[in-house]
Amino acid sequence: ANTMSVTLTAVLIVLTVGAGILVCAAACWRIRRRHRDKMEAQSANPEPQPVIVANMAFAFSPAELGDDTTLKDMCIDLRAGDDVEVMAGGGGWLFGRATGNPVR
Repeated sequence: ANTMSVTLTAVLIVLTVGAGILVCAAACWRIRRRHRDKMEAQSANPEPQPVIVANMAFAFSPAELGDDTTLKDMCIDLRAGDDVEVMAGGGGWLFGRATGNPVR
């Protein structure tokens, strides 16, 4: 009778632990599913990002940079009145592209 009691207790412990593991697994699965659904919803309906456009007050030519060929290769000619979509800025420079002309 004592052996049967120990066996029954062991079975109950295994069932309880197993049920706990199942509950944890189900909770983890549900959290992952919610996260995946949220990410899919965000990618399907991305929030519009602000666009910053700078209007050139003065013309600019890469030739003004002198001998700095590395910087010259990254710059484009701009005329006064050109609009530039700004992507980043730093060190007194704005980095972007001319609007209405994706090649520039």
